[in-house]
Amino acid sequence: MALNKRSSEYVKANDDRFGLRVSSKAPDCNKVNSLQCRFCIASGREEKVGAKRKPSTDVQGWIRPFRYDNIENHVSGQHPAKWAEYKLLDSSDDRKAFFDDVPVSFKNSIKAHFPSSSLGAEREMVFDIEKDIVDVIVGDMMFKPSDDIIDNDPEDDMDEPPAFGSDAERNVVLHRRAQQSVLAKERALSLFKRVDGDEDADYAYCVTIPKSKTTVFQLAVRYIACGASFRMAANLLSYTYDILHNPILRSCSRNDVSNFIRVVYAVNLQRMARHLRHSWAFSIALDSATHQSTSYLDLRFRIFLPAFYDIVNVHATALPMFDRHTGEVMSKMVAAFLNVMCPVWTVRLLGISSDGARNMTGRVAGVVTRLSNAMHNECPLIRMWCGAHQLDLIMEYIMNSIVKERFFTTMIGFITHLTLQQNLIADMQTTCPRVVNRWLSTEKVIKWFKAHRPQLLAHIESKQPPFAPPRIWWVFVLAMHHFTSLTASTFRTIQGLSTLLDQQQAALDDLVTSFIDDVGVIGLLSPEAIANLEVSEHVISGRYAVQLSSVREFVSGLASWADSIVDEVDPVQRSDLWNDIASVYVTACDRVSQLSSLRDADNNALANPSSLPPVLPHDLIKLSATEFIRRARRHTYRLQHHYSVDHIDVIADEHKLLLHAYRSEPVLKQAIDGLDGRSSFRDGWSLIGSRFSNLIEFCGVLATIFPGTSIVESDFSILRWEKDNFRKSLSDFGLEGVMQSMQSKQWTFLEQFEQ
Repeated sequence: MALNKRSSEYVKANDDRFGLRVSSKAPDCNKVNSLQCRFCIASGREEKVGAKRKPSTDVQGWIRPFRYDNIENHVSGQHPAKWAEYKLLDSSDDRKAFFDDVPVSFKNSIKAHFPSSSLGAEREMVFDIEKDIVDVIVGDMMFKPSDDIIDNDPEDDMDEPPAFGSDAERNVVLHRRAQQSVLAKERALSLFKRVDGDEDADYAYCVTIPKSKTTVFQLAVRYIACGASFRMAANLLSYTYDILHNPILRSCSRNDVSNFIRVVYAVNLQRMARHLRHSWAFSIALDSATHQSTSYLDLRFRIFLPAFYDIVNVHATALPMFDRHTGEVMSKMVAAFLNVMCPVWTVRLLGISSDGARNMTGRVAGVVTRLSNAMHNECPLIRMWCGAHQLDLIMEYIMNSIVKERFFTTMIGFITHLTLQQNLIADMQTTCPRVVNRWLSTEKVIKWFKAHRPQLLAHIESKQPPFAPPRIWWVFVLAMHHFTSLTASTFRTIQGLSTLLDQQQAALDDLVTSFIDDVGVIGLLSPEAIANLEVSEHVISGRYAVQLSSVREFVSGLASWADSIVDEVDPVQRSDLWNDIASVYVTACDRVSQLSSLRDADNNALANPSSLPPVLPHDLIKLSATEFIRRARRHTYRLQHHYSVDHIDVIADEHKLLLHAYRSEPVLKQAIDGLDGRSSFRDGWSLIGSRFSNLIEFCGVLATIFPGTSIVESDFSILRWEKDNFRKSLSDFGLEGVMQSMQSKQWTFLEQFEQ
């Protein structure tokens, strides 16, 4: 059978041809999702003469779409001797016996699970790192002398004299501190050995982890990834030695651990820089926050990886800020960082996402504005205001202006009463969730009230507490449960790691549609149509309105007991209830429908948000060839800078081929028609394969635009979790080390699959 080099479909005959086994299948359609190399399982990877690194003990795997040319490269490159023997076998039975007759497979051997120098499996680890990553970022932007002089141990600086007294005494102290700073920096960067090039200014750094330290290095990184400080990781390594009595785990100080993590930080940055420079564009998201009197500027990259048909979202760095939090200061820090990671970032940077704060998006001095001004004239920057943050502001407005008076006062009093009812808590086996200053916590409380309404009503009837809510309050809870549940679900959906910009907007549109369909909201209305509405029968907000009778019908369908309660109250209370519920929904429809993440230079909603090409196949087929070229033309200079002058025409030709294939190939048409707004980028394009590789890469880079900054805020959540009130002495670099160590395994995984 002839091998199709670019084939992406599973071919069963190739299992026998290349020594593969199926490792997983889709549960719904029994379609093969992943394969594993049987050579890796049976005998492990072969050592290469002169190689600087030891062979990996991991079993090589591949996920859809399958590139059999890459699979052949792996078996011939990683198992040359075994592959040569295997190719000489003629029958399938002989090939099956080739793997089955191995006494103990490599995967089940001690060597695969406990590599150590005593077993001869350890090799030195060598990392080549650019000079600016070490000199500018690791050795300057992320270096604080006090972290290494005293390592945040209060007892270490008890004898340090204060810098006051006479000028001579002061100069002596300051000189001593300067010397300590130089020595601390030399010690912190001691693993980075300079390698000179042909010219004086041409040099790089090389880090070599010797055989005797490889296991210690890997364990230290794992311990730090679990949240350990440098001192704690050193102690854990010492305790590990006490248990295992392995000599290679002996003698690792906290300074050794600190130096290891600096290597991890530099290596991660080097990997990021390589991917940034290999792509024609990339996007960033940034945000700032203050924790325990220290401010941090967090930066994340979104990069498209063609080998996976997927987008990776990686933490770049969290830079401590000791200066004022102005747009000028922060923009200089970001620019300095980008100058190292991608020197041509003024051409490659595609989009920036921020939280809409004034120092971020100010039209004159904001960070985004300053970075936008630094861009090349032919490479306009796509500015984003986090959609989740805007939805959060809308919900806070609704809760404070409409819901608060009717709902919160009664709720707080009732919750206070319930927390004191120990017998009720014991009977219900649950307590009411805490109420914090966020609408999401209110959603959990409302859900709890609705779920436990029968028990709570029984308690009210028997105890007659003074803070018991009126019966009509429960009807409002019922309506708010519907409202907050839909909104919270959308809020969580648009914060996904792989959520695309179009998917975020589609989710917000679906939310408005749900309100319109469920409650009977009408819109978008013209000014004339609004003027013709009967004010006494409608609640109006912007270009949306809802009739009070529709609200009554909506509430009646939420629960069987709602009508009986409503009929008991007087007409005034009933009218107030309908007006409040109607105001919640119609205000949400009006404000969410105007929500737009794409912003202009004045941080206003972009007048033409549809100017960007769609990125998924089922959306691309809706664009004519002329419209696609018109939208893609704004990226001509970026593409020409990275590729050739006519590359945009190559992309346009593949778009035309996609349109033709959709019309002429029933199988492809069925696969594309099966996609929807919830399909990820990888799911959408893996069905089609790699015959549209240039179009896929073009769309993949456009898909890197961050729809929001929620993932950046998750970095701050990790930061606050790791550096809580009981770990105030944890250094800034210690925090960064935790986050870099956590994603070190991700980078290693990606590099293995790219081989």
